[in-house]
Amino acid sequence: MIERKILKKIKNYYFTKEIVVLVGSRQVWKSTILHKIEKELVKNNYWIFLDADFDSELLLLENSKELLDLLELNWFQKNKKEKFFVFIDEFQKIKNIWTIIKWLYDRFENLKFFLSGSSSILINKAFWDSMMWRKVVFYIEKLDFEEFLLFKKEEKLLKIYKNIKFAQNFSLYKDSFEKLIEEFITFWWYPQVVLWKNSDYKIKKLDEIVSSYIKKDILYFFNAEHSSNIIKLLKYLTQINTNLLKKNAISNDLGISDYNLWKYLSVLIETFFVNLVEPFYTNKIKSISKTQELFFSDTWTYNSILKNFWELDLRIDKWILIENFVYNELHKTKDILDEILFYRDKNLLEVDFVIKSWENNLLPIEVKSWNFKKIPANLVNFSKKYWIKKAVLINKGEFKQEKKWDLEVYFIPYFLTGKIFEYFKN
Repeated sequence: MIERKILKKIKNYYFTKEIVVLVGSRQVWKSTILHKIEKELVKNNYWIFLDADFDSELLLLENSKELLDLLELNWFQKNKKEKFFVFIDEFQKIKNIWTIIKWLYDRFENLKFFLSGSSSILINKAFWDSMMWRKVVFYIEKLDFEEFLLFKKEEKLLKIYKNIKFAQNFSLYKDSFEKLIEEFITFWWYPQVVLWKNSDYKIKKLDEIVSSYIKKDILYFFNAEHSSNIIKLLKYLTQINTNLLKKNAISNDLGISDYNLWKYLSVLIETFFVNLVEPFYTNKIKSISKTQELFFSDTWTYNSILKNFWELDLRIDKWILIENFVYNELHKTKDILDEILFYRDKNLLEVDFVIKSWENNLLPIEVKSWNFKKIPANLVNFSKKYWIKKAVLINKGEFKQEKKWDLEVYFIPYFLTGKIFEYFKN
């Protein structure tokens, strides 16, 4: 089995006390990862694997004692030093699961829990609050471009990608990278779908994933009246040809109240359908009042809603697709404490993304969907305003460094977006 990259991080918590929680959307291999962990840990240990999707008796659990009885039937011994591993898939479906697990966690040192859930909104807030210091959460994302190369078994390109700073013959493979990144942006973000060989079958399965996601994860929270509004909102968001989220305009155009619009967007965010990006301002109070930007968590969903799978150069919304791809690559590869922001001031100075590190360092990033050979004035002006020495220009194919005034600008092809943070650390 091909391993998701995040498994390396999860392995650091195999034998710690904390409860390991895997959260993410459908079809990102949460259950597969859970079974992989199970396989690695059960060789010399006792364990139990519970699946709330298929074991109806789990849904009837009422208290910690009932779960404890179940564990003891599977050879859990209270006073042994050796760990007993408990795996629960789709755990949020079990009523009062946070109370049940908390009691067991606090009482038995040798119990180790691994849990997975399909969306953070389905996981009751009481669980997050009561488990605040008892858990470590891993968000299982859809594939990034590096993992896509891994799943496609593009071994040579993957090797070059991983060592891109030192690759001497990068230009020889540029066309191959560009072809694959177009395929990735248009279609493939889900692990299993990439592995299937038949293209028609892949598209059919992807349609099923999106349809199931909308019906089961989003519409689960609303009645028929709200469901039609959600569908209208999704179509609207793919057709406005901008990432700016102008809530008043959306409310007026769709006839949706501000309260309901906020509720719909909250569900879309918590079910990993979209993400919102805040503006960068030095005045935090001023920032809160400003317009946000919205990005889809994968461009397949965006294309599926539009029913448009044309090649990128034929798309009038090409820059939207590229910017969504860039955002997702940044989101998946940034440090956990980094913030992804955007900049727009009253003088119309704009920067697509500003990465703000936990040390308050700023890295402005401008995105162009074509080959761009000159340093844009907006990067220079922003850098002068905030005393910044380095910036990034993401474009179709230019890969170089140039300097203007005191600003060092790194031109990076958009298929290397996921290497930016690694590039600046070296």
